[in-house]
Amino acid sequence: MDALGNYYGNELGSDLVNRYKYLGSSVTFMVRVKRISDEETLKMTKIDVPGFSVVEIPEFNSIKDLIFNRKRILQIIDGAIQNHNLLIARLPSFVGRQAIDVANKYSKAVLVEAVGCPWDALSHHSISGKLLAPWAYFQMRRYIAKAPFVIYVTQKFLQHRYPNNQRNLGISDVIIRQSDDDVPGLRYRRIMKRVESGELLKLATIAGLDASFKGQDIVIKALAGLKKDGFSAKYYLVGRGNGFTLKRLAKVYNIENDVVFMGELPHHTVFSFLDDIDVYIQPSKQEGLPRALVEAMSRGCTCLGTRAGGIPELLDDDMLFDPDTISDLQQKLKGMNVKTLIDEAQRNISFAQSFHPDVLNKRRNEFYKEFLFSNGLLTKQE
Repeated sequence: MDALGNYYGNELGSDLVNRYKYLGSSVTFMVRVKRISDEETLKMTKIDVPGFSVVEIPEFNSIKDLIFNRKRILQIIDGAIQNHNLLIARLPSFVGRQAIDVANKYSKAVLVEAVGCPWDALSHHSISGKLLAPWAYFQMRRYIAKAPFVIYVTQKFLQHRYPNNQRNLGISDVIIRQSDDDVPGLRYRRIMKRVESGELLKLATIAGLDASFKGQDIVIKALAGLKKDGFSAKYYLVGRGNGFTLKRLAKVYNIENDVVFMGELPHHTVFSFLDDIDVYIQPSKQEGLPRALVEAMSRGCTCLGTRAGGIPELLDDDMLFDPDTISDLQQKLKGMNVKTLIDEAQRNISFAQSFHPDVLNKRRNEFYKEFLFSNGLLTKQE
């Protein structure tokens, strides 16, 4: 939130508000809020949708926060649930789980969205995270299993790990905006231009710079080894955070001039950035269904990724690599010839069409209708 009380977001932004407004005339986000500077607002998207409001949740990043703020958090959740007709709970989330319990107490309609895997997130975190991972895993399984309506962002991965035998739908929450660009033509010209000019291969990852499970360190180590063998590339890192650990790692491996830290980009500039990238890499150790990877595919980038989360649902097996085996990624990068780049561009552009908003919205809205009708919030005739 800025100094004037305006709210900004990327994942929780206007697109999501408009999607949820299919379910009602107003949408309230119950979230923690961070105050941002005028400079930071330039890199984010203002949420400017009629009927949108926010209920702020106090911090609970530490055990101390949870002890002192828990009662207040529960009071806020209770009050918000009473003032609304239905709840959409995005899990995994502490607030989401508490909100489900309160909604059930008041017999409110509940729709759960499974957007990530707590086991993967915590088991690749700190020691305390590893200790919490089994508990979070079973909590997620319990809440998903009991939910009458569930939307998964994957087609297989989350469904297998957190099953639901009631009403559920596998549909991505990624939105690929319509474009009048000749994407295949732009991509082909980009490939040919690089070949003719002898320009270094451009690689990129879009992810938080301070989250170790995002795996950018794997790419840095792979490039360091390749450089010794005479293979060079430029690696562009886009995302929020200072990236101190990654910058230090690049310096230790003596490739700091080959790694470019872009910081966070305003979302409306991401497509033009991707149009100038040859290979997009998703080196994550845990994921749901990564939005940035789908966006890179839609712009014809050749894409590499790990087998984490829903990534294998997006990429062919020969474009996947083992994050624990640096040589695996190195072999993939060595194979980036012109034919591979052209073939993968065609494949990815075509595949990304399944994420067109018209396609996704039709399926999702039919599920929403069933949810509303089942809870007495919609008549059959509507």
